[in-house]
Amino acid sequence: MAKGGIHPNTEKVISPCWGLILLLAAFSLLYEPWLLGLKDYYRQEGLFAAFAQEMNWFLPVCTAHGTAMAGFPPFFPYLGKILTALTGLDTVFALRLVSVFMTFATGVLILISVWRSRNFYD
Repeated sequence: MAKGGIHPNTEKVISPCWGLILLLAAFSLLYEPWLLGLKDYYRQEGLFAAFAQEMNWFLPVCTAHGTAMAGFPPFFPYLGKILTALTGLDTVFALRLVSVFMTFATGVLILISVWRSRNFYD
């Protein structure tokens, strides 16, 4: 018996499906994806929208209003430009959708890695 009379292996483990449902519910309440187009611009969101609109397909250089900008990663505006070209969404909404999707994907990867590490030690 462990300290306090509690058996050490009495932890209740939920299935990964319930974990994913809980993650999706918490994510929906925190980020409100149905209101993405109604929110105000954040700090550099307009600048990234300009990057996405002016990005060249073959040479991903961040330019805003014709001037090349140093120190900005080109992958995020490039994904926004691809999503805008494929779906016809507004550029700012597409950039927000990319960031929300990547945040959700990170949460799913963390859930999967925690689930696998738990099964590894059983």
